[in-house]
Amino acid sequence: MLLTHQKGLWADERPLVPHSTALADKPLSGLIDFERQHILLVLASSNWEIEGVSGAEEQLKLAPSTLRNRIKMLGLQWPNSSTSQK
Repeated sequence: MLLTHQKGLWADERPLVPHSTALADKPLSGLIDFERQHILLVLASSNWEIEGVSGAEEQLKLAPSTLRNRIKMLGLQWPNSSTSQK
C-alpha cells in the first residue's frame, strides 16, 4: 500500500540496495534479518533522513530515538561514513 499527502506520487529511480552487498546476497533467515532489510529499504527511500515529513520514522511509525537505536542494534551504517546522522 502506498500513501501520500501530496497530489502526486513520484518514485526515485535509484535502485534500493543495502549499504552492504553482503546483506543482499544472503537469504533472510529470520525476523531480525527481515527487520534489517525493511529498515534499510525505508532509509534508502527517504534518502537516510530519519526525521521530518518524508523521514523514515514517519514511514516506519517509530519515534526517531527508537529508529536510531534499531539502526545501531542492527549494525546499519550511513552510506557515506563522513555524513552525520540526520
